[in-house]
Amino acid sequence: MFINNAATKKPENLLVGSDIVGTELADVLCESLRASFLVTRLPTPADGNYAVIARRLGKSVAEASGIRGLLVCGTGIGVCIAVNRLSGVRAAVCHDIISVRLSVLSNDCQVLCFGSRIIAPYSAIELAREWLSLRFNPAGSNKSAWKVRQIDETGV
Repeated sequence: MFINNAATKKPENLLVGSDIVGTELADVLCESLRASFLVTRLPTPADGNYAVIARRLGKSVAEASGIRGLLVCGTGIGVCIAVNRLSGVRAAVCHDIISVRLSVLSNDCQVLCFGSRIIAPYSAIELAREWLSLRFNPAGSNKSAWKVRQIDETGV
């Protein structure tokens, strides 16, 4: 039903961004994931605004194949809403293992969002590792993921 990245031994290209509130958790995620993934930490915008970093990360994800992203703000909600406004990007706020798995397996999620005021660093690291180990399998997915893609492409 899913493809596990660990079996392919291919490093994942990962962008990590945060607003000012999420900086500490984003830095912890980068340090913890660098050994296994190609991590690029995007600088927090000077004004600390979550919409700016969400747009920057989202544009990179939408424009390049094989790049995924982690975004962190206080709740994860603001960055998730902002990045989902961009065409071709699918993001989810996930603070539990089932949501993490289904965000990829059922919904082809490319950006995982965390709330630094909601989740402990250890839990965020474990969930990010799980999320990065999974791949969307079009053959085994439900039709809803394709309907969302169609809406994105046609606007209807």
